[in-house]
Amino acid sequence: MDLTPRRVRAKAGKKRLRAFVRALAKLENRTEEAIEAVRAAHVHALTEVRIRDRIGAEAAMNVLADLAKMGWTLSVRRTGVSGCAPSVGAKDDIRTTRRAQLAARRHEQLRLPSTQEFITRMEAGHLFKGQLRSVFNLMRDGRDLANALSNYRASKDASAPARPFVQPYLQFVDARKVCSRTGFRLQDIWRYFRHTWASAYESVPGRSLMVLVRDASTPFHPVMGIAALASAASVLPARDRGFIKWTGEAFSEDCGQRPDAKTARWVKSMIRGAIKEIYRTDFIAEGLVPLRVAQADVREIVKRLRKDSAAARERHVRQAEIAAEKSASARAHGEDDWEEQARTDLFRSKRAWELASLLELQAFVERSYQKKRGRKQLQSLLETKHGRDVLSKVVRIARSKTIGTAIADLVVCGSVAPYNEILGGKLIAMLAASPEVVRQYKLRYGGVPSVIASSMAGRRVIRSASLVYIGTTSLYGTRPSQYDRIAVPAEQLGGKPGESVRYRYLGDTAGLGTTQFGYATKKSVEAFTRRTLNGVRRVNNVFGEGANPKLRALRDGIAQLGFSEDLMVHGLTKSVYGVSLVKNLRGYLLGIDKRPQYMFPLVVAGNRIEKIVDWWYQRWVADRCGRQDIIERVQRHTLVRPVVHGARVSVPVVDAA
Repeated sequence: MDLTPRRVRAKAGKKRLRAFVRALAKLENRTEEAIEAVRAAHVHALTEVRIRDRIGAEAAMNVLADLAKMGWTLSVRRTGVSGCAPSVGAKDDIRTTRRAQLAARRHEQLRLPSTQEFITRMEAGHLFKGQLRSVFNLMRDGRDLANALSNYRASKDASAPARPFVQPYLQFVDARKVCSRTGFRLQDIWRYFRHTWASAYESVPGRSLMVLVRDASTPFHPVMGIAALASAASVLPARDRGFIKWTGEAFSEDCGQRPDAKTARWVKSMIRGAIKEIYRTDFIAEGLVPLRVAQADVREIVKRLRKDSAAARERHVRQAEIAAEKSASARAHGEDDWEEQARTDLFRSKRAWELASLLELQAFVERSYQKKRGRKQLQSLLETKHGRDVLSKVVRIARSKTIGTAIADLVVCGSVAPYNEILGGKLIAMLAASPEVVRQYKLRYGGVPSVIASSMAGRRVIRSASLVYIGTTSLYGTRPSQYDRIAVPAEQLGGKPGESVRYRYLGDTAGLGTTQFGYATKKSVEAFTRRTLNGVRRVNNVFGEGANPKLRALRDGIAQLGFSEDLMVHGLTKSVYGVSLVKNLRGYLLGIDKRPQYMFPLVVAGNRIEKIVDWWYQRWVADRCGRQDIIERVQRHTLVRPVVHGARVSVPVVDAA
């Protein structure tokens, strides 16, 4: 592939860039540390280049260095720079490539002084209730667990629950709460163990629910594992087309086979409700939209609204500083604040465009439904391609109301040593889809206004926080054993016999993202983009501008440098899994059904956590806890100093140079 950054045009910058690529090509041992040393040396040498040329050359070097860390072979040609991506074929190759990719980002994060200071502070500990407490108190010594496993197995009572040697419970992370046994903030405990993951720790925008799974069988209640739910990806074909089937195409196909009057009424009510949720006071006052819209006037109204939308969008883009908009988004709590937010250029543009689209949809549906009743109204929409397109747009409107509230992604899920040796990851996955998590999610977000919907409506809008679907993806691009064959009988949770809460394999992702690029690269690419556009940010991290601003900003920056956007395709797919918690998944998510029909009661006598733990023990652990090889692996995780434990963060060596 041609990897010449066409926007690096200055002679001095191009010369230094070529020298950098040649130095990478000469490396015999292409370790992450060796590549980083070459990069740092050549970036430092850019001080000889004029600053306006230096920024682009540095950004290009960072991009190429990250590719080299991922296994790309780079070379200098007469026409510029070329590169060859690593071949990914067998499963072992995929895992190796993915591990290298993740390790580079993780090590970069762990080398940060702030991260190292945090890890040192957690391990050094502090005084709590007159005693020194360290994060090591939150790890279970493998020898202790091995003895408990052996003793329990010796009882030969395979039907007994797992509680004699492990007593799991959920602890939901709150920034204000501390651990009652060690005095550490729960958020810091979660963060420390997250740093033991193979991937770098990153905060996620939107809703988030972090969970600690603790073991009450020992005094300090060590951490068994961690989990985190976050706002779901807006588009995921394996989930949307293959499982939920709430794409326009899949929904139209089903409606064509089974048209009904209920869905026909739903189409009209969905459009009418969406129009009511758009703030129109300023549009009416300025004469853009009449108080009552007659069907004959729709075409002219749409034209005016779209012209106004384009003008407002241009005003928003021209702003070099967006701090005022960021703060407005953060402080929007009262009715006056939401109205102020709605009047900003960003949301005025969105409101005008959305209202124009909705008025067009409404006019078309009214014409199609005219003089028809019941299911024949829906059939009239499905008769033409334009009608099917209209139905698809209504589906997108319905999805927008639940995509950020009723479904979530399990972005972190796994056990820590030594519990990982007894398939603790499967237990964490089961608990992440438990009724307790659903209840906590509703408790935390049930009264929280939707920022986008409230900013569009100019008033407080609260969406339902009934969690009905949880999705997750594998880390290494192959199907992980952690999620395969996990199915908790609904009867264990107070539901009906014969039903189950099951993780289902849905397919693979497309392998598109930004994980192949590090912090230095993203920062330098953004600096280059802003200088190229005279300080104007085309992509801002403002809630409401669009999904995944990091991906969009990096993609735009790479294009500005002259690289191919194909670099955003890392090619390492992930396996997609999904868990439906209800029986009427699509109907509820699209708003056709008003209430979710859960597989289990949300309020029931007894402890469902214990039931899940019992099932985990019977299904996965009973046959393993007596195996000598597992006992030996568990015993290796000791807390005798120097601590050799798999739950301890392994910090890469920092190059003194």
